[in-house]
Amino acid sequence: MATPNLDAVLGEPLTRQLVAKAGGLLALTQLSDNALRHLGTEDFNPDTAAARRAMQLHAGYLLDTPVFKMYFHDEDGDVAQDQHKSARKALAQLARKCTVLAKADLSGAAADGALGLDEFQRLKESFSRLLTEAKVGAVDTQALPAPQAHRRGDAATKKRGGVKAFKRREAMKEPVSVVQRALSHVRMGVSEEEQRRALLERRDIQVELMKETERDVARERKQRNERPVDEYDDLMNLAL
Repeated sequence: MATPNLDAVLGEPLTRQLVAKAGGLLALTQLSDNALRHLGTEDFNPDTAAARRAMQLHAGYLLDTPVFKMYFHDEDGDVAQDQHKSARKALAQLARKCTVLAKADLSGAAADGALGLDEFQRLKESFSRLLTEAKVGAVDTQALPAPQAHRRGDAATKKRGGVKAFKRREAMKEPVSVVQRALSHVRMGVSEEEQRRALLERRDIQVELMKETERDVARERKQRNERPVDEYDDLMNLAL
């Protein structure tokens, strides 16, 4: 089966290699972009530089894509250590494009390869942008900001409370009722009153509302029992 769109991005030899490894174009379209990216990693000799590069960049046959080699390979045919992060992103983008183009070729869309040529230009622009924006390499040499020391007399600054403070704030909030939780999933085209009426007719909602009422009554009874009793309260309420 012809693959004009994949050929426009990968080249015909690499496309044939990927299709043969996957077991056909249909099998190739059924792979995820991550699986397609790793296709062929097991075929490298473990003791070679190609196998080490495949392990570092998490890719297989796509490492031999001409457009990838054009942007990320140095004079020795290897990827520089400080460009590994950008190269991995570029390979992920390339794999996603290949999954789309393989499905287009299988369906017969863009038989003249126009879709592949368009994606090829986009990949070139994206790869160029990745190289210019990748400022942090394998060793981050950017200086950390100086810690802010609080001095006596300075205005207090807000601090993050962390997980414990977040849980404490969440516990202090009013509990959300069952109906409110159910109404948070709004159906378009149905009024809120009609949705509330339909919810109140559901047996599970009625059971939950009954449980909530029992919990509220028990909470009120507990608070009333824990409230200190003043023996002169009744006298204070007398009308003279």
